[in-house]
Amino acid sequence: MKRYIDISYLVSGSVLSRLTELKTWMDYEDLAALNSELAGLTNLYVPGNEIKKTDISSVYCGRYFTKAWIVDINDATPSDVLTCDILGETEDSFVAGDSLLIRTGWSKNHSDRNLYFDKYPTVGVDLVEWLARKQANMILTDTPFLANNHYLPEFKEVYAKLGESGILVVTGVTNLDILSNGSVELVIMPLKVRELNYSLVRAVAILT
Repeated sequence: MKRYIDISYLVSGSVLSRLTELKTWMDYEDLAALNSELAGLTNLYVPGNEIKKTDISSVYCGRYFTKAWIVDINDATPSDVLTCDILGETEDSFVAGDSLLIRTGWSKNHSDRNLYFDKYPTVGVDLVEWLARKQANMILTDTPFLANNHYLPEFKEVYAKLGESGILVVTGVTNLDILSNGSVELVIMPLKVRELNYSLVRAVAILT
């Protein structure tokens, strides 16, 4: 029998009004400065640049149904930079079109907003380059951002490389402790928004 695990945060109705304040297309500086009320939820971001402005409505909907390999690093400490060393057996199992789900355990700090947004583990450039070589579909993590939003050069470098490779980004997933190691089928459904590359999502893991 299949089990369906909601791995997204609950959204209050008042937060939805914040979406109307977003720019029609968010660059890296906009993303780094995103209001914590929104950034503290489960979000999809479609990286791009001023030349290649890919919005959510133009992303093929089939990409939101994905096989994801779980990388478990629950011993991650504040400000850790995650490199290819975390991959383990996933490095050999991962094929083009797969996604990577990084479980750091950081969601346990969600109620402490200062800690949650301050020193979360981040993804290193070498790991992003590996995902690009593997033609990954998506990267997901239980942190508010993939890169350090307090240091814009690093933030822009990580997200720019993701944009060059067309890799989707989902941040702020939760309830990952329920999932076993290995792989899992995910459904990630954003709003179908024109001229916007950022959206809240409902994310579900399917266990068989």
